[in-house]
Amino acid sequence: MDGIVQWLGANESAISAVVGLIALIGLVANFLVQFSRRLRKTATSSPRVDSSGSVVGEPGRVISRSTGSTGETVLAVMPITDASYDERDDDWAFELREDMKALLARSSLFRVIFLDRPQTPEELHADGTHYALHIGVRPQGEQVRINTQLVDVRTSQHIWSAVYTRPLAAAVEDSDEVAHIMSTQLVVPIVESEVRHTLARDIKDLDSAALTRLAYHAFLFGGHDAQSFIETRKLANWALEANPRDARALATRAVTIATGVIFGFSEDPEGDRLLAFEDAAMAIKLAPMDAIALHARGWVSTYFRSFKEGAPFLAKAVAADPTNAHIRADYGFMLLGCGDLEGATEKVEEAFKLSPQDPRQYIWSYFRASIARAKGDYDEALAHLDHTIAFAPYPPAYLSKILIYLIREDNQLAKETMIELANRFHPHYSKQKFVENFTRLARTDELTSKMHVIAAEWPTDLAC
Repeated sequence: MDGIVQWLGANESAISAVVGLIALIGLVANFLVQFSRRLRKTATSSPRVDSSGSVVGEPGRVISRSTGSTGETVLAVMPITDASYDERDDDWAFELREDMKALLARSSLFRVIFLDRPQTPEELHADGTHYALHIGVRPQGEQVRINTQLVDVRTSQHIWSAVYTRPLAAAVEDSDEVAHIMSTQLVVPIVESEVRHTLARDIKDLDSAALTRLAYHAFLFGGHDAQSFIETRKLANWALEANPRDARALATRAVTIATGVIFGFSEDPEGDRLLAFEDAAMAIKLAPMDAIALHARGWVSTYFRSFKEGAPFLAKAVAADPTNAHIRADYGFMLLGCGDLEGATEKVEEAFKLSPQDPRQYIWSYFRASIARAKGDYDEALAHLDHTIAFAPYPPAYLSKILIYLIREDNQLAKETMIELANRFHPHYSKQKFVENFTRLARTDELTSKMHVIAAEWPTDLAC
């Protein structure tokens, strides 16, 4: 020990030099890291070459775009405003932008362009852009605050906004999650806005295929209220007026009508039930191997008859289009209704693998919750239901949460969730519809009796 001390004393200056060199290396490394971060964040202003060999990224122009086809709805993503330049900055602006590119690059719902500088609504409108997404990032204490606004370029109106907060020094996976939630949540206001714009136009200007596509998207991503179903049905009607032999328009109208009946939004349930069957049967006749037509026929049978009658049509739909993740997930839900928990789990999980960041995952998460509830794993079921609601408002998810709370005899949480449901879907979701839909879900007198206890406290002071 004494020898070590003597050596340290004799070589003190050399050791100091080494320590100083290590500190200098650390400073240089930190500078290089910070410089590379700034360089990455400003790199998007440099010209780039797209897959066709064309140079993009000229000042104010496109630096990246999705593969959507010409003539579709166009969404422009503005440069992210980054105010997070401090020691704790985790490159949120850069990472979020890259994540959004990856998520939206293959969007089939709308065409997406990423711009390298802000543009005015007039410039965007002149370029044929319909929507502009503005994203701002700034630190707030130990959190990073992400503000988003979606603007309808044609009217200059803000049609959607959201705020997300995450730990400033969080792992990069958190930006993936925020980008996934954001890219899913903005689908609903865009689809609803496109529906309003379309319904305001002259039917003579509309294409049957475009109407059918919009009607299908409105069915999947609409507000799940009476008005949304009315609008979706009208779009499908228009598509069929333009082309009465459009199998997918018939299929879309069939599932829309059937779902409206089940959700309690139909003014003529019996007549609509018959029309849904007629549409689904005609769709199959016109296109016997079309996956969307087979899918519709299966759901109509399930809604009004039984899972066992509907499941074979979904099996055929999956075989007709093995790449359609949503149909595969729906088939899993059908198998759950048939009592095949293993098969249900397999198909739903295959859907997530086929399309890992699909905006329709809010429904698939509901399927996951239903499977977990069937297995008696209520904690997992509640987690999946919260995931569904975080992505999109979906009445069955609220009902399932209430059901689980009542099973657990937690009337307070059941009542709070019921009030949340009432507020979210007012005025389209009444106490009567809540009672009818819950009774259909619960299927036992005991749970139905518990539901009536909390239904007595259905809020009556809801604002329109």
